[in-house]
Amino acid sequence: MRGFIETMLLAVLALFLSQVPLQNAQADGGKIRHEPVWKIFEPGTEQFVTWRKHRPNKRFRIYDAETRWDESDDLVLDTETGLVWERAPRSEPTPPDTDWRSANARCLNLTLGGRSGWRLPAIEELQSLVDPLAAIPPTLPQGHPFIGIQFPGPDQQRHYWSASTRTVMTSSDAIVWVWTTNFATGRATTDRNIGLNYYWCVRGGVVQTSGS
Repeated sequence: MRGFIETMLLAVLALFLSQVPLQNAQADGGKIRHEPVWKIFEPGTEQFVTWRKHRPNKRFRIYDAETRWDESDDLVLDTETGLVWERAPRSEPTPPDTDWRSANARCLNLTLGGRSGWRLPAIEELQSLVDPLAAIPPTLPQGHPFIGIQFPGPDQQRHYWSASTRTVMTSSDAIVWVWTTNFATGRATTDRNIGLNYYWCVRGGVVQTSGS
């Protein structure tokens, strides 16, 4: 009898715990709250910054991080992934393409919105921005808020670097290939780490630097 009672109590407790997230969601009107993986506070306060809805595509939120009316220094929150992106990837130096090691260093040393801790995205994170149904480049979701995204065309063949690599061993050397995203086609491909491509820094999430 004691074993039966304990079993019933555990069953009731499990049922109660399973309802807690549902109750919380209902208390909030059934809405999911989207926040960055890394919380951002207003300078000198304990208040979270305000992420403005991007009405053309409500998947994205915008934080006017530094200079009011200057969209180039804004931050963009992707509510699908919780990642924070540069709204306008760096346009300097001119031309704004670079080898992979330099791109890594520039993201690591970037300060934007009063925050450091930026990095190159994993290839899966870059590809999460691709809309496979996009009819014209760049292959981003319709109504996206990003500015100045480059894509291959008659005058340039540059893609965007990721942090994801694969190493091919030869008889005399180890060749590092890096995954890139082509925003003309939305496809992922690879390039030698000594090649020249664009870079787009991201903040938050889990760092992934290598793959097979």
